[in-house]
Amino acid sequence: MGAVPYRGDDVLPSANMIYDQFITIPGCTPADVFPWLVQVGAGRAGWYLPFWVENLMVPKRSCASRTIQPEWLDLRPGSRVYDYKMPFVDPEPPWFDVVFISPSSSVGHVEGETTEKSLVYRSVRYGCVFTWTLMARKLEPDRVAHNENTSVEPACQVHLRFRGQIQSTGWKRSLIVWGGGIMDHLTTAPMLLGLRDRVVAAKHQRKR
Repeated sequence: MGAVPYRGDDVLPSANMIYDQFITIPGCTPADVFPWLVQVGAGRAGWYLPFWVENLMVPKRSCASRTIQPEWLDLRPGSRVYDYKMPFVDPEPPWFDVVFISPSSSVGHVEGETTEKSLVYRSVRYGCVFTWTLMARKLEPDRVAHNENTSVEPACQVHLRFRGQIQSTGWKRSLIVWGGGIMDHLTTAPMLLGLRDRVVAAKHQRKR
């Protein structure tokens, strides 16, 4: 059997760079998490880092947003989101074009018990055509075997999926794919931890 296809895989079916990163956020649903994913980007919410990293190393004015801003949620297919320029490397700000977005990114919106919300970007950078899919997926709560009435909080799994297509072959391709996997982890793992910090903090704030 082949690998399970995900939203956005059909945009670049011949990808030869595929990286997946996951995090589970307890006590929340895809509707709670998805707006935080939608609003990232330069000139928008920025790119999340764990709170402890921001508090220790990032000037307050440069920290990624710790609130959801409605003006950053109005994405649709064809919208362009920008990234920050890398000094001495990027002549123009890198970009992501929206290919697909779940029907609603509003906070707390529920579409008949929606179990997954997703956002698919396409871009070209440094000669690599790639897609980046951001998914928020409901995890069914486990039940204690001897007590079916046990109440367990839901959880949401966030899945970031990068698929890239490069023309290099042989050892050069292998080296690029290997290095790309390391870079993907170094950039997305802190973002996922920062996302979890924000979602959990917002949940606690709502309970007060």
